[in-house]
Amino acid sequence: MTASLALDAATLTALILAAWRFGRRFRPLLTARAVTRTDRLGQRLLFALIEFGLHRRLLRVRLAGGMHAVIVLSFLVLLSAILQDYCKVLLPHADPFAGWGPWQDGAALAILAAIGVALVNRFLVAPGRYAGSNRGDALAVLGLITAVVVAMELERVFHVLAAGHGASPLAAVLAPAFGTVDGFVRHARLGEQVFYWGHIGSVLVFLVYLTGSKHLHMLVGLPAIVLRDRSPRGRLRDAGAGLSWKDMLDLHACTECGRCQAVCPAYAAGQPLNPKWMIMQLRDHLPEIPSASSGVQVVSADAAWACTTCFACMEACPLFIEHVPKLVDMRRALIESSALPRPVQATLASIQKYGNSFRKPPRSRPAWTRGLGFTIPDAREQPVDYLWIVGDYAAFHPLAAQRTRHLARVLQAAGVDFGILYEGERNSGNDVRRMGEEGLFQDLTRGAVATIRECRFRRIVTADPHTFNTLRNEYPAVGLQAEVVHATDLLAELLERGVLHAAEPAGRRATYHDPCYLGRYNGRYEAPRRIIRSLGNELVEMARCREASFCCGAGGGRIFMDEAGGGERPAVQRLREALTIRNLDAFIVACPKDLVMFTEAAKDIGADIRVQDIGELFAAP
Repeated sequence: MTASLALDAATLTALILAAWRFGRRFRPLLTARAVTRTDRLGQRLLFALIEFGLHRRLLRVRLAGGMHAVIVLSFLVLLSAILQDYCKVLLPHADPFAGWGPWQDGAALAILAAIGVALVNRFLVAPGRYAGSNRGDALAVLGLITAVVVAMELERVFHVLAAGHGASPLAAVLAPAFGTVDGFVRHARLGEQVFYWGHIGSVLVFLVYLTGSKHLHMLVGLPAIVLRDRSPRGRLRDAGAGLSWKDMLDLHACTECGRCQAVCPAYAAGQPLNPKWMIMQLRDHLPEIPSASSGVQVVSADAAWACTTCFACMEACPLFIEHVPKLVDMRRALIESSALPRPVQATLASIQKYGNSFRKPPRSRPAWTRGLGFTIPDAREQPVDYLWIVGDYAAFHPLAAQRTRHLARVLQAAGVDFGILYEGERNSGNDVRRMGEEGLFQDLTRGAVATIRECRFRRIVTADPHTFNTLRNEYPAVGLQAEVVHATDLLAELLERGVLHAAEPAGRRATYHDPCYLGRYNGRYEAPRRIIRSLGNELVEMARCREASFCCGAGGGRIFMDEAGGGERPAVQRLREALTIRNLDAFIVACPKDLVMFTEAAKDIGADIRVQDIGELFAAP
């Protein structure tokens, strides 16, 4: 058999095997639920190329991200060496990469150094986020890449020994050392051929292997980014029957890097949820999952209910895998089969019957306004500039209601024309939807939009990030066309106009906790910080802040559920993080649920720290 026929046969065999392994993996996508992800395709492609080219999310973990960037860029350069070896046999008179030897040598050395760092990081440093990942798979791929590079360089070394010259500076440096062995010199041509086929063989084995391993992300990672969900983060997708083809593509894009695991508050608290394991379980059992199933058969119900929907996993994932919508779909399936925890059942029943999660009659919703010293207008009866949607916790929880009264006095003193809906307000439905009760959510939104449409106002304001999120991102789908602002945006505007004043002396040392539904979901980071600094306080950031903020544990309905787990509650962990800041005077929040969660956490651990709502920073009559 001639060399060209052997090369053709080996390549064709590898391609067939790779296609077969790829087909086994992707067959379920052909019958999966359809979704449309091809809008604005040019923008999608540009974003993906920039994200991939700059490694923006990967480089948030500098060592691992830098190592990955070196391997990827070096491997792209080494593709030229692979093509050169094919041309040697198939097109012997053509060398499209003549003169690339120094670049190829540099890439080879860089990739070997990066692989060394990767091995040390994975097997000696062993970050906790790698727990549960497939160590054997990682080792196999690193070994195959090493084999490709080493075989390539040895082929060039033996070429120098046989011909006395070569295009590789590295081979020219190494060849004298190999030349001290007489057998190498005498059999240099044979050695060159052996390592030529070793190089080609390693490449083809790598191709076949990756189509059935977690390193399939090398082929589907970029498409997964291109086809990511471009709708607002705070808009949960509509209920559907079973996993979509994009859900399944996500499963094969997962690199098992564990970044989602490292930021998950449920996992940190010892709850039975690990977002990485969830993706791996769905991927590994995909052929067994019925086409109309959400995957709850292979992911436990307890894991589905443990999610706080904080979006940290999706923010951390370098391939934009959509963990939260999958978990919510599982909850929807559990709701339909009546397999829900008692606290969830009781909460949903209360919201359905009373319109709030506190089992209070609607007429008691405005009870927090008693003792204000003035009457807040009923926005259903007279026009106002600001329609204030208060939210359940801000209205009913004693601790939060106290701060709500303070905020009302602050707004009144600033001359803000605002009104509320009194007993006409009901739960906004943000947590209801994320607990999986889609039907109740639709009822709540339709009723709320009908009530709001009867009012005359300029803007909607709320101090509750959960309410803010769903009003801003999900209510437009059911007909609400209104500007929605969070209270911190309004307070920052009033402060800049000079109509508000500090409640306490300046100079306090404070830290600020970014609420998930205000920060990660809606990108509102600056207004609270401007307020804190403008009032003369020293703002000291926690290690995890802004998009990396650590969830308090309340979201996705978790505030209504049992927090018992094998570790400390997320709110306690977050407060301990704040307490590492020296001489801290205040822990400032901008969410009624955060206020409750962190105040309770401070009591639990006996922390001498003041948990303070941001509205309390302003003086009120």
